[in-house]
Amino acid sequence: MKNDLLNTIWLSEKRRKLIHLLKDGPRDIDEIKSTFNVSSRLIVPQIKQLEKQKIIIENDGVFQLSNIGELLIDKMLKIIDINILLEKDKDYWEKRTLNSLPPQMYEKIGDLKNNYLYEYNINNVLEIPPPFYPHLVKTNHYFMLLPYFHPNVIRETLNITKNGTKTILLTTPKVVRRIKKEFREDLTKLINSPNLEIRILDEKTKPPALFITDDLILIGFATEEGVWDDRELISQDEKALNWTQELFIYYKHMSTPLSGI
Repeated sequence: MKNDLLNTIWLSEKRRKLIHLLKDGPRDIDEIKSTFNVSSRLIVPQIKQLEKQKIIIENDGVFQLSNIGELLIDKMLKIIDINILLEKDKDYWEKRTLNSLPPQMYEKIGDLKNNYLYEYNINNVLEIPPPFYPHLVKTNHYFMLLPYFHPNVIRETLNITKNGTKTILLTTPKVVRRIKKEFREDLTKLINSPNLEIRILDEKTKPPALFITDDLILIGFATEEGVWDDRELISQDEKALNWTQELFIYYKHMSTPLSGI
């Protein structure tokens, strides 16, 4: 029975699209035909297959997902989203460290599917990515998880907090020590800023790098060797924003406030 259910869904794109449509609510046959711009001859056999497996049910000419269909659709959409994410950049995802992601975020990583992969070049590897910068300077809130030292991030954080942007920085003791060594004066200014909260994560956490503005996110995952390379994900998609914000909150709850330098 289990294989029959899965085959009924995965072996037909038309049936997958029909289930996706009914996820948003019941539809009669005319609404279904209109949505897909098809005739009854083409869509009715697909409906019958789904009815046979009790994935959808019909009441007075209106079709809707059954309890079985409701259970299947959530998992199905997550798998489809993950597949889209991986197919776009297989070489990127093949050797990324995802071990520190909590299970609930790992399961929903397909929410990042609508992104593009930004690649630094030799001339701008230490700069704030140009596609990210316009969003950074106009954001009202800025959340960062910085697991590595980046001099320009420190300077830009100082600039935006001066301009009133409410900012939370999560980082590690190792990064703080490096900032203290090379930018002690700037670090003092950051600590004293009323617009900035600095919190510390354990070195063993090994999280991704997160940079979150009001309407755009940038994410970097280290390689399996622990290397931060020249590629990061950028997205303005609402699901990607929500996923990244939720992950940031997860790590924030694991952190503690910086207590002096």
